Amino acid sequence: MNKTQFIRELQRELGNDVTSRQAEHALNAVLETIARAVRSRADEAAAVRATEGDVHQILYNLMENGVKYTAPGGFVHTSVSVEEGRVVITVSDNGIGIPAEDMPHIFERFYRVDKARSRQIGGTGLGLSIVGDTVQRRGGEIGVAPRKGGGTVFTVSFPQAEPEVTA
Repeated sequence: MNKTQFIRELQRELGNDVTSRQAEHALNAVLETIARAVRSRADEAAAVRATEGDVHQILYNLMENGVKYTAPGGFVHTSVSVEEGRVVITVSDNGIGIPAEDMPHIFERFYRVDKARSRQIGGTGLGLSIVGDTVQRRGGEIGVAPRKGGGTVFTVSFPQAEPEVTA
C-alpha cells in the first residue's frame, strides 16, 4: 500500500468528513512520532559516515518493504547496535519472505520477486537497489537472510565513526 492508498483507506475508515490534507497530516504526525521513538533508542556510539538523508533512505526502504509484504497483525522490527567497531542495523519481519533463489538478485535494479503481486502492491523495483548502492557508497555492507519462523532479515553494517563533538 502506498501513501496515497493509505490516505484513501484512512478516509474510508474515518468517513468523508476527513480531507486528504487532514489524513496526510495525521499520517505525517504518526510517522514523526515513530521517528522520534527510533532516534531516542539509538545507541549514541552508533555513528556512521553518512548523511541523514542516506540513513533515512536505507531505513525507509527496508521498513516500507517489510510493511508491504507483511500481513495485518504481523511485525517489522528494527535494531541498531555497535559490534566490534561496526554499526549494525537490522530490519526483520514475519512477512511472506523471499525465496532463496531470488535473494542473490534483490539488489539489482528493477528486480521483482513476484511480478504479479508487485504490480498490485506498487513500486518500481528500485528500492532495494538504491539501498544497496547507498550502503556500498558509504563503505558498508548489506545482507539478507530468511527469518526463522518466516519472513526476512536485512542486516546493514557500516564502519563505526567517531561521534562529532559540538561545542
